This record gives sequence, structure tokens and C-alpha cells, in this order.
Amino acid sequence: MEFINDGSAEADAETIALLVDCLRGAGLSDFQISLGNADYFRGICLAAGIDAETEYELRELISGKNYFGAEKLLVEEKIDASVREKILKVTDYIGSTDALAEAAAEADNDRSRNAVERLQAVYRVLGAYGVDRYISFDLSMLSKYNYYTGIIFKGFTYGVGDVIATGGRYDTLIGQFGKDAPAVGFMIPIDTLMEALRRQEVDVAVPVAPRKILYTDADYPEKLREVLALRAQGIAADLCRKQD
Repeated sequence: MEFINDGSAEADAETIALLVDCLRGAGLSDFQISLGNADYFRGICLAAGIDAETEYELRELISGKNYFGAEKLLVEEKIDASVREKILKVTDYIGSTDALAEAAAEADNDRSRNAVERLQAVYRVLGAYGVDRYISFDLSMLSKYNYYTGIIFKGFTYGVGDVIATGGRYDTLIGQFGKDAPAVGFMIPIDTLMEALRRQEVDVAVPVAPRKILYTDADYPEKLREVLALRAQGIAADLCRKQD
């Protein structure tokens, strides 16, 4: 699912609210959508003068929860101790809005502060949607892919060892295909979702086959009215010509 041509926090929130509706509609009730923002980490690295290659390696290590590897790389690159502390501290900003408040207080550059403010704005809109109980935060959620330009999110539930949804904002990606437009979207890996439903013993409703209404030239109007009446009741119906 993609929401194109709107770069607002409201668009971010609507996309995440739709994801929540999709997961609930599939039958899940116990899940969390964890939100991060790529710009928070990038702001710290930019302010510290860390080169793009090192930033990429750090993102890969931290997104893989390899914090010791990230610390080792920072030491090898002779990154100042105060900067090392700021970078590794992103792994502490996990949980509720309190984590965001702490991250905002620790931010020493506009890019990182703006990233937190964006998450806070999205959370307020999600509250208006009534889905905030499904939301948590994780500023150590750092994709190894460079195309994410802002908010990042992943869906989690019990019974499976992988994410049930991934998404984020990628305002520069579509421009590589000929159209400059902000965009945010998500995808749901169906195999993982189905495994979660199986493990949680959720009964998945099987669509009822549509009723088949046969018509001839003589009774077509009558049969059409019958089909339309069924469809008005929410009953699937196919109007098919009777074969001689």
C-alpha cells in the first residue's frame, strides 16, 4: 500500500492506521506497530561528521541489534567518546512517549529534534484514529536501506519470529523513476501473517462462493432484479447465461 503526493504527519498516521485496520481485519488482536525515524540517527552522525560509509555500517549493526559490534566500529574509527555515547544511546529510546521525550532532550541538532517532533505529531494523530494502543517507539530501528527518509515502522505479534509488516517514508525514491513525489507505504508478508494466525489459532473466514443465477433472454430482467437484491444484502451473486 502506498500513499503518494502527501508528505505530512497526517499521511504517515493515516497509513499506519490503515495498517492497524488491515491486521485487525485479518483477525489479529494482540500486536504492536513500532515506530522509528531514520533522521534521528542521521542527524547525530551528520553533526558528528561521520562519513557515509561508517554511518551505513553503524545502521546495519544497530538495526541487527549488534550493539557490541557498533561500539567496536566506533572505537576503531576513533569517534569521540561523547559521540559514541550519543550514537549507542539510541538503543535506549524504546517504548512509550517517555522514550521520545528523553530522545528530544538529548538531541543536539535540528535534524534529530525534528525527527522526534514528527513522531510525536504522528502519535497525536494516531490517538485521534483511536489506534494509539497498538503503537510503541524504537529509535534504534534503522534500516540498512538508504531510501527511507523519515518515519520507519514494523509490526510484531507473538507466535512468529519475524515481522508481520514493514513500512516507512521514502520521499526521494519515486523520483528515481521519473516523478518527484513524497510517499509513505507498507507491505504485509502474507506467509508470516498466515503463520501468526495459525499459531494464535485464529479462525480465518473463508469467503462463501457466490450464488449463481442463470438467465435466458426471456427472463433476464427478472433474474437481474434477483441478483441486484442479493447484492444489496451483501450476498455475492453471479448472473450467468443459461447454456442450451
